[in-house]
Amino acid sequence: MPNHFLQDKRFDLFSSSMGIIGLGLGWRIASDTFGWPHLIGETILLAGSVVYGVLLVVQLVRICLCPNALVDEWRSSAQFVFFSAATISGSLLAAAVLPYSTTLAKFIWWPTTSAQLVLLVASMRRWMTTTHPVTEANPTWLIPMVGNASPAFAGVALGYEDLSRAMLMSAIACWIAFQPIILFRLCFAEPRIAVRALPGLKILVSAPAVIAIALSTILGHGNLLTEFGTYCSLFFALCVASHGKRLWEARFSRSWWGFTFPMAALSSALIRLYQVRPGAFTATLAVGCLSVATAIVTIVVFAALRHGLTSTGDNHGADGHARSAADL
Repeated sequence: MPNHFLQDKRFDLFSSSMGIIGLGLGWRIASDTFGWPHLIGETILLAGSVVYGVLLVVQLVRICLCPNALVDEWRSSAQFVFFSAATISGSLLAAAVLPYSTTLAKFIWWPTTSAQLVLLVASMRRWMTTTHPVTEANPTWLIPMVGNASPAFAGVALGYEDLSRAMLMSAIACWIAFQPIILFRLCFAEPRIAVRALPGLKILVSAPAVIAIALSTILGHGNLLTEFGTYCSLFFALCVASHGKRLWEARFSRSWWGFTFPMAALSSALIRLYQVRPGAFTATLAVGCLSVATAIVTIVVFAALRHGLTSTGDNHGADGHARSAADL
């Protein structure tokens, strides 16, 4: 029974900690920028840290009790990209604890950064050595690329700027190369996007936002490239939102967690844009997006509590993310 329970507790569950910690970091920078209470962001960060810790323990137990399930997950073309959800969460957590303990931040940052580099290289090797029909290309392929940009969040402050810059440049190179392929698949290839696969589109939002945040962190200020990444992310957010109620037609599944981090990343990027270009327009975008991100995380958290953290809706035990990726 324990083995059966653990088999479907895959790494895509770390998208929950990504969303919660990402939102907490958004509220932290909003508090510094707009003078809002810091308690809100720090409380959210604490909750995200607890979720990450629980998921990490679950994976350690899973490795010991059902390693074959982990091997199958790694071999799955739809699932292996979600290993980076754990390393991205770790990078966010390192940034979260940085004001409290540099030692703890380094303890978290080094293993997650090293693992993330391995994951991106492994992902690229798999794509380069295996023939893939264009229908297999989907936005989830961007997750390892986003992961290579995220170490800069804490890495610069920890004194690892050169490594952070190197990883960010690799993420940008991969994003530039794969974004056109993914858009080609979405626009021109058959079959078309199924309703349950629509949450996968949100990764188009997070990739440019994370790159913009990492670049502004490394430079210490924003520039035209960070502005480009931020508005690119906003554009894709509007494109995804244009699907309207279709986004919510499918029953709840853990793939819904995928809506949380992209909006949190976009809100943080917009707040940083406001810091560089203060004005009513950028302030409205920043505050509005953070409000939407908070609402989305709140809705998904309550839905998860109602249906169970690992509920898979109409998939009846099949992983929601895997089905969504397969449908893209």
